[in-house]
Amino acid sequence: MATLEYNLATVETVGLSPALVIADVAVKAANVVIVGVEGDAGHRAIVKMVGDAGNCRAAVEAARAAAEQMRAEFHVSLLLRFMDSEKVRLVESEQEYSPINQGFLHMLPKEHEVKNMQAIGLLETQGLTGVIEGADAMLKAANVELIGKEKIGAAHVTVIVRGDVAAVKAAIEAGAEAVQKVGTLVGAHVIARPHDALAKLLPE
Repeated sequence: MATLEYNLATVETVGLSPALVIADVAVKAANVVIVGVEGDAGHRAIVKMVGDAGNCRAAVEAARAAAEQMRAEFHVSLLLRFMDSEKVRLVESEQEYSPINQGFLHMLPKEHEVKNMQAIGLLETQGLTGVIEGADAMLKAANVELIGKEKIGAAHVTVIVRGDVAAVKAAIEAGAEAVQKVGTLVGAHVIARPHDALAKLLPE
């Protein structure tokens, strides 16, 4: 049986919320597998994808276009080919807990299927006061469910809500407005139809 080769593409942004949007766009645009999203204990987040060279390039170009549309800072790296028999720590990271962030460093895909994924909203702030104010405003403004909170470092906190598209849009608008009154808004994004691969990264 022939040994297969694959490429690792990494895309880096400032903030977790644009990184998750980029991951969704990339996996919809090309036949790649998201192996994880991780923070750098600062303000950056890195999306790691594997696939053949052509699909990795297509995913990166789709990610670049999405970043430009969001006006998000964007860095990319296409690494050398690896053999499928190799266990490369850079590719398959083990989960780690950060006592500084008080959370896990990686968003790794679940092994089981995620059913009935609705639209999701991502509200990212710098500082806890803003995110608490924003989350409260979102839950009061629309019929959405708060499904998780993620930290990547440098006081960046992202809260994630889900619901139908109209409710999520209304919630994100209210949350972003509330954050800007008391803190620093990093990002506010709606993903209307998350790809299954993205859904596997998110809290349930």
